Amino acid sequence: MLNIKKILIPAIKNEIISFATEYGITLFPDAVYHLVSVIPSMKRRSLYTRLYVGSFRKIAEDAFQDIEIVLNKHDCTAIKKAILKGNPVKEIRKYVKQYKIDLVIITSSATPTPPPKLIGSTATKIIGSLEIPILIITPYSYVNRDKLEKNKNGIGVLCRDPALINKALGYAYYIIKKHGFKHRLRIILPHTKDRIVDQEILRRLSNMGLKVDLTLIRSDNLDIFVEKALKEAQDLYLLITMRGWRRIAKIPFLMGGLSRYERLLIGLSPIPILLV
Repeated sequence: MLNIKKILIPAIKNEIISFATEYGITLFPDAVYHLVSVIPSMKRRSLYTRLYVGSFRKIAEDAFQDIEIVLNKHDCTAIKKAILKGNPVKEIRKYVKQYKIDLVIITSSATPTPPPKLIGSTATKIIGSLEIPILIITPYSYVNRDKLEKNKNGIGVLCRDPALINKALGYAYYIIKKHGFKHRLRIILPHTKDRIVDQEILRRLSNMGLKVDLTLIRSDNLDIFVEKALKEAQDLYLLITMRGWRRIAKIPFLMGGLSRYERLLIGLSPIPILLV
């Protein structure tokens, strides 16, 4: 049974972290939040001084404080903190496995100046190294945060293959149920000749008590499909989608591979993305 019990937030001192925390606790108010900061190891051990470690520890503690202020505002006291040392991607991946984390919230200091900057390289590598769901606060979604506040009742599910939609729908239903069925659900699919699948989806969701609308997009071109899909999703609060096909990286120097589908979504989306 789907249940988001443990959420990890990589603690980064940037202007987005408070917004990302507010967004996460709004969607998942009952989770235990793991705040993790990693002090990067240096290639030359002689430079790994007390001053270096102390400076990073102070930055981590400041980031913890920013996150905790938001969580405490929502009466969340289920908070665990850890400061680790080493490669940030490898340490976070190990922590996720050790503590059986259900979801990771990713932020970035990248800016939404054209062309799309995606997110930072470390954040990209974290996404590329994990198999669990990732909630991504995209650069454009932070810029559009005031508009997002007005769209809290809309959840979208985007799927390029209707036959594989069940997993994304499961997360949508979980979130909507958590919030007392106040959200409407918009399903965005490619237009296909087989309308039986579409009607089957609508009938099943309607029986579950969901308010659903269906949008079909005509395009075989990936770039155009994503562009049209994001236009349809711009008035929503969250967009849930399946990961694009790629190999989850197991070897350190291969970490960070994202599919073209994921890169387009993350770089262009005006709302946060939940990759499942």
